[in-house]
Amino acid sequence: MSAAAIASLSPILQKLAAHSRGALQAAQATDDAQVRRHVDAMRGLRALLKRRGASEKVSASPPADSASDMPALKDIERAQPFVGLWCQRYLQMFSRDALLQTLDGCHALLDADLPATWDWGSDLLICVVADLTHPLLQALCARGQQRVLLVALQPGAAGADWPPQWRVLGPGQRLEFSPWQAPPIGQANLLDAVQDERSAPLMLQLKQGVMSHLANVATFRSFGQRWLEQGLRNLPHIARHPSWRRLAAVVRGRPAVVVAPGPSLARNVQALRACQDQVLIIATAQAILALQAAGITPHVIVVVDPQNMGHYFEGYRFEPKTVLAIGRTCAPSNFELPAHHFVTLPVSAVTDGWIGRILDEDDLLDAGGSVAITALSMAIRWSCSSVALIGQDLALQDGQQYAPGTADAGLAWQLPTQGDTATLTALPEGLQRMQASSSNSTDAASLTAKLMQLPGYHGGWVWTKQDYYVFHSHFEAMARDLQADNPSAVTLFNCTEGGASILGYQQCELQQWLDVHVRHLLALDWENEVGPIERQHQQTGPAAARLAAWKQRTLQALQQGLQASIACRRCLDAAPTQKTLQALKHHEAQLLQSLDQLEFLSIAHQQAIMDVLATIQLAQDLPSSLQAESELVALIERALADFAPVVQSALHTVSAP
Repeated sequence: MSAAAIASLSPILQKLAAHSRGALQAAQATDDAQVRRHVDAMRGLRALLKRRGASEKVSASPPADSASDMPALKDIERAQPFVGLWCQRYLQMFSRDALLQTLDGCHALLDADLPATWDWGSDLLICVVADLTHPLLQALCARGQQRVLLVALQPGAAGADWPPQWRVLGPGQRLEFSPWQAPPIGQANLLDAVQDERSAPLMLQLKQGVMSHLANVATFRSFGQRWLEQGLRNLPHIARHPSWRRLAAVVRGRPAVVVAPGPSLARNVQALRACQDQVLIIATAQAILALQAAGITPHVIVVVDPQNMGHYFEGYRFEPKTVLAIGRTCAPSNFELPAHHFVTLPVSAVTDGWIGRILDEDDLLDAGGSVAITALSMAIRWSCSSVALIGQDLALQDGQQYAPGTADAGLAWQLPTQGDTATLTALPEGLQRMQASSSNSTDAASLTAKLMQLPGYHGGWVWTKQDYYVFHSHFEAMARDLQADNPSAVTLFNCTEGGASILGYQQCELQQWLDVHVRHLLALDWENEVGPIERQHQQTGPAAARLAAWKQRTLQALQQGLQASIACRRCLDAAPTQKTLQALKHHEAQLLQSLDQLEFLSIAHQQAIMDVLATIQLAQDLPSSLQAESELVALIERALADFAPVVQSALHTVSAP
């Protein structure tokens, strides 16, 4: 790390060094409770360091001009071997089952199981316990763990002393991470305190849910700022076009097909042609070229990708009846496509929720990181009578990822003859151009993929990629939720006729499903139903007025933020007198208050701002405190500067109603 980077972390390093020394001193005094207190504090400080860009193992070889932090770094390095051994000490003598029987044993198990970087306030611990009186819960309360999801095999009452962010997952309830969004969960850990045949299936479902959540977190880290910026640019379009919910009245009770681009699509897509006007066809954008080649026109095309996926539509002819359903934070160029009808839809509570609150349309869809999951969620929420999946392989077929004729057909992998790593052998031109335009070069890491196995549609096992494995678990979770909430509402079918089997979906051939659920129906008068919905929205909808009011609030907040940042910088440049320090705190409060009004900006930089505020609290002298204060102001100044052009451009296109 550079000298400047280490200097900015100095308050954290000094505090970490103090706890490192404290842990060694407590060990010499054989005071286990004090060792634990220091080690737990070290976990939180290391988590903060990691979020701020330092490695988990702080180097003891800083640049020469960082001499003031040299003793601290050496103290941290000196304590590391001891801490690792101390955390694992009882696992050498006792089984996990034995440790789980007592409060002291549960403490020892937490010492061993929790990672070296663990934020007791924001990281999530998921525990499977026999009942809600287990001593593990008492240990977690004593350690100050703020976010806990408890899965109890026996029902019981919540403890009166539990922290407010503890939740109990009851029988049949879905694993949800939405209660812990501010700040977002940094990492999640699972602990099975039952460890028998009763908890094994629960642990599998929980692991799949955690994988899905962490995949969403990783996606947000990659695309979050782009999504927010695109959401700002899309605001006029979002106000102009109706929400996806408005189509419910047209399709309620109608069977639907969700068309994905998997390799098996080629097997049965032709079966749709003869009855395409009788069944609601919801297509992922990646599959529409194959539908067009088969003479099939979808009623709805769904786009949720944050990147500009223009190659999905190259050569596609939009028919008058087709509705293009666009995620609120998708590339703005999607609204320039020559579709005759548009609706907008939310994709993520984190990146889309603020838009829904502006327009009072806070009705989120279950996206799950997959456009097909979004399409299925729409069909379920529209109360379609029966929904069939086709092209939803969730697996590689002879190394092929997509069906012939789809936008990314030809993407191919060499499947492993031993091991579990596939090698990319062909990348279609459209994906090559997309990567080039987004500056995402095809590096060595992207040329290979770690594979997993899923039960096959026709038996046996099939190879799948890790993202597909996560999507597969999400599809199964949707079926479980539907069965628990309203088992008679919608019947789910997997008519892919290939790829992976999906629990909760009846398997049958597409032709059979069409004969039973579709053949007897009258044609859907789609185009004549959709047009009036759009006209009514544009003539009488409240979206334009709400957007104009948001414009005024945003302009005021931007002005307040810019003025407060200038005032803060003036205080930081002045001599640190009591008067200037009081003024600095006052203007900082105004600066943070302006961010509350600029929700999109707050979302993008929430964790970084919270981490700098935590660093300010750790500062033990005035120079360190002022340096951290300066870093906070600089961070918010950069955030305002980054978003200001996008905001101004978006506001320029927003007019009064």
